[in-house]
Amino acid sequence: MSDDEKWKRARDDLARAEKEVDAALSAIRAAPRAEKTQVTQAVEEAFAKVRAARLLLDDLEREGDG
Repeated sequence: MSDDEKWKRARDDLARAEKEVDAALSAIRAAPRAEKTQVTQAVEEAFAKVRAARLLLDDLEREGDG
């Protein structure tokens, strides 16, 4: 995968994760207390995507410094 492809993927992944976290937070705010545990899983999954995208960007930065 080229650097340009990695950057595009990372940007796309972060944008998608941001939308998912925003949707999950909206759902948490609106959900009855008993349903909040279901939403927690969605937030955890979105955060995992953000973390993976951040690692990809970190990798690109290290490659650029090398």
